[in-house]
Amino acid sequence: MKNIMRKMRLGFPRIAFLPVATSLIFIISSCTEDPTFLGRNLLPPSDDMRTLYMDSTQIRSYSEEGQPILTASNSTLLLGSLHDSIFGFSKADLMAKFDVSPRNIEAGFSIDSMVLELSILKHFGDTSLQTVRVYALTDTLLYDSAYRSNTLPTGKYDPVEIAVSQVKPNDTLARFNIMSDAFIQKFEAVDDSVFSDGEDFSNFFLGFYITTDDVEEEGSIIYLDIFNEETRFLMYYQDDDTSGTKQLFMGMNEYSARVNTFYHDYAGSRVESSFSSSATQDTLAFISSMAGVCTKLYFPEIESWLDKKPVAINKAELILPVEDTLLTGYVKDDFPLKLLLFSYDEDEYYYYTYDYRVDNTSSKTFYDGNFDQTEYAYVFNLGVHLQSYIQGDIDNLNLVLISSLSQASATRAVLKGPTAKGRKMQLRITYTEF
Repeated sequence: MKNIMRKMRLGFPRIAFLPVATSLIFIISSCTEDPTFLGRNLLPPSDDMRTLYMDSTQIRSYSEEGQPILTASNSTLLLGSLHDSIFGFSKADLMAKFDVSPRNIEAGFSIDSMVLELSILKHFGDTSLQTVRVYALTDTLLYDSAYRSNTLPTGKYDPVEIAVSQVKPNDTLARFNIMSDAFIQKFEAVDDSVFSDGEDFSNFFLGFYITTDDVEEEGSIIYLDIFNEETRFLMYYQDDDTSGTKQLFMGMNEYSARVNTFYHDYAGSRVESSFSSSATQDTLAFISSMAGVCTKLYFPEIESWLDKKPVAINKAELILPVEDTLLTGYVKDDFPLKLLLFSYDEDEYYYYTYDYRVDNTSSKTFYDGNFDQTEYAYVFNLGVHLQSYIQGDIDNLNLVLISSLSQASATRAVLKGPTAKGRKMQLRITYTEF
């Protein structure tokens, strides 16, 4: 009996160990294979896939002068001139019509005074005085015309100024007393019925051209709130009525014709040297509003992805870090709140990227482009756009970066380029290969 039991103890472990040992050998041998392959041989080859991440995609960038931008529908108009060692000289002036609040005025009235007032929202730059000059327009502005930021006032105004004033950019109101007798007499000589008919008045009074003297250093750009009731042209007059001095109000609304004209001179600035960097590579990228500097981007390596098909882009983030503020002198409030990214063709016509088009949220939060304080960078999602290129829906990946509200702000930013030391411009892609 003892011998039988001994044989049973010796025999049982051999039988139980065989499948366990086989499994261990399989597991150990599997460790020598690519771990991402484990289990993939259970699927047919046509269903094979792998998900990858990369953040070293080559980016090329260069800055250049921006294109003119529509300013005829602005609710804020810019005025002033500004010197900046990085972006050079910038200036904004404007042409605008004022519409009358119709009023019956008795014949034989006389004008006591005329005053132009402009409501100031804020300013960009220092608080030094700006010399502002006002002229009468001699050419008609049309409210339904698409005036752009390169619309020049040349030949559109009487060169004899009708008012001049020293304006403090940090004030809330700029006030101009009309001193031109010829201008006042023109209003006194017109048929009094003109003031009771909006269309007749519009044909009679063509508006103002308002500009500033160029500052020699620093300076500022003033933001004017043109729909504010304090932005107005007032005529104080007396007629045969003995009730004393009366007031005729002329203001602006969304149908009032207007245009902001922007000027830039980059001579001697840091930006000027970057304009010739398309062949080499600048370590910085530049963005300024007022239809100023834009930055072109493209991704040379992505073209090779056309041979990788099928590829699915799961996520693609373009990270555009802001340069150290200690080096540029700019603070966060100087930066555009948001940047816009467009694709463009050989004719330089801009198109919204696919990600912008498919983002149906009012703030375009998926597409993004907002300044991210955590990343201290502007971040864009470009997954749909890259996928569209790989699928052949678009034939190039040329992109242009501009400031949002470029038509009505003076903000600017210096970004780290793709060749910057340390943290730099980056495209982070998560994709699946099938």
